[in-house]
Amino acid sequence: MTQQPAVVELDPPATCRISYCDLWVHTDLPFCLGHGVRWKDQGRPDIDEYATGYEDDSTPGHERVDLHAMTSHLRLEMQYALQCRHDDAAIRISPAVVQVVVSAPPRRTGRCR
Repeated sequence: MTQQPAVVELDPPATCRISYCDLWVHTDLPFCLGHGVRWKDQGRPDIDEYATGYEDDSTPGHERVDLHAMTSHLRLEMQYALQCRHDDAAIRISPAVVQVVVSAPPRRTGRCR
């Protein structure tokens, strides 16, 4: 009887240097692809300063929507809707407006009486 080789656990890939971004770094970048492209477009500024700049939501272009309060299924639905809107590139919606919708208390569902 032959033994199976031992399973070697690999270290997980590094994630983007932007604190709230869980995406893996892209090839030779210190960021995920999206943040890395913006970093290159801005002339490759200091990595730490660039990453810290994303902590300030008031900086134009760095606003974000926090979906953590949503259930996992609803979060996926919202991510899909936001991605579709982005891909359509028609009308830009402010992250602050989206956050109002995301943060709204859940409505009670049921039959109308």
